[in-house]
Amino acid sequence: MGTTQAKLPTLLNRAEYRAWAETQTRGRVERVDGEIIAMSPERAGRARVKARAWQALDRALREARLP
Repeated sequence: MGTTQAKLPTLLNRAEYRAWAETQTRGRVERVDGEIIAMSPERAGRARVKARAWQALDRALREARLP
């Protein structure tokens, strides 16, 4: 059995995209010039790099006593 998906307008503005994205339960997508583009799954290595970058930024902000 397939799932039915509501037809989306050709282009979505930011508010329309956010409302639509909140209803999605799986998959990664982004909005580029109003168009929804599917993204590939995130790999573990990329997630680790992002976590390290976030930790470095967080540490720098705390050391600089910035909010």
